This record gives sequence, structure tokens and C-alpha cells, in this order.
Amino acid sequence: MIKHVSVFTLKDKNEIKHFVEMLEEVGKKCPLIIKSEVGVNMSEQQSVGPHFGDVIQIVEFSNRIDLQNILNQRNIKSC
Repeated sequence: MIKHVSVFTLKDKNEIKHFVEMLEEVGKKCPLIIKSEVGVNMSEQQSVGPHFGDVIQIVEFSNRIDLQNILNQRNIKSC
């Protein structure tokens, strides 16, 4: 099993909900994805150090080939 972790920082924080919905949809519709988890940074504090992103996605694949097939897709919705 292969896990792929992505962290996203959005310029427009008002788009977070919509972005999360898109990631969740891809996780459900793509047959190459075994499991997809999406999380949102809930901290309301100002960052003192580095900013760790607004949204995280952890995706599980059966093997490295499936992961590469996703990464090589030009349009992820076609998955």
C-alpha cells in the first residue's frame, strides 16, 4: 500500500469548503484510490512560525503504479 500526502494553502480562505468538497469527490469517484482523508486546519491563532497549510489530503493506493497513473493525469476528474 502506498500513501500520498498533499498539503494545500489557499490564497482565498473563503474557498476552503468548496476545495474540500472537490477533494472528497475525487476520493470517492476515482477507482484507483482505496481511501481518501481530507482535513482542514482549524487553528484560529496567527502563525508564529511556518504556516502548515489550510487543507490536507491523505490518499491510499494499492501500489506505486496506481499512484503514478494519478500523478500523470492531466485532468484528475477523468480518473
